[in-house]
Amino acid sequence: MADSETIRAIKHIGAIIDRANKLESRMAYLIDLHIGASGVGRDFLRTKVLHSSIVSYGAKIKLISAIDTAIGKGTVDIELLHKIGKIRNSFAHGLLENSLRPQRDSESGVANTDIVIETLRNDLSIRETNRLEAVDTFREGSSILFTQLEELEKKIVEANDA
Repeated sequence: MADSETIRAIKHIGAIIDRANKLESRMAYLIDLHIGASGVGRDFLRTKVLHSSIVSYGAKIKLISAIDTAIGKGTVDIELLHKIGKIRNSFAHGLLENSLRPQRDSESGVANTDIVIETLRNDLSIRETNRLEAVDTFREGSSILFTQLEELEKKIVEANDA
């Protein structure tokens, strides 16, 4: 892999992991807001219970789904949360050296190297996706989710004030 391509790939990996961490942090905040603990209990909830080493991304999705069902009435696209998580995991755990796929342009016959990420489907088969397409999907999907989580926050605050 060319040095400039390696640097680009690493930048994509870093940006996706950072944004996924922000998304997970946002979910933890909403869970905390919904539970409504105060004082020492709130600090314990935020810093210990909802820490990513204790409550995983997938578990936070389940909690957000339950809150959304009860209060948001379908505000958050839970399937999109799962999809974004799979893309994040593909970038975080995939090896760059294993992601190169030599291809030939069907019209020109010119050889090039496509960089793919692998995601695990629900049926446990592997799906290969072009890395740049996955980056775009992640960016678009995470933007949608941040907006949806903002809407859920408003509904949680309204429910807490009622």
